[in-house]
Amino acid sequence: FHPTGLYRNRSSPVWDPHPEYEINAFGLKMHIKLWQNGEFMPEDPKNIKVTHIFSANETLQRPEDHLDHDQLKRCYYKGRVVGDDKSEVTVSLCEGM
Repeated sequence: FHPTGLYRNRSSPVWDPHPEYEINAFGLKMHIKLWQNGEFMPEDPKNIKVTHIFSANETLQRPEDHLDHDQLKRCYYKGRVVGDDKSEVTVSLCEGM
């Protein structure tokens, strides 16, 4: 197992379609395996709304977040926690893990 780096961005020259991470959550150390999957994204880019939430009273919508639908689809990954067949993981990695 060679973990993928913690930070990724849309312009990365090397884009691993099957990244792996070790994360600590819920008091457990978990090894997750991911694969690229943007299936839950709508086909029509006009149906996408990206909102960044910083606090209960502060949000941001940037026009550039909605422009490149194909690029945005490549941000999303599904996967599993190794050793837990009932687990499901879905993450966006465009702005890091």
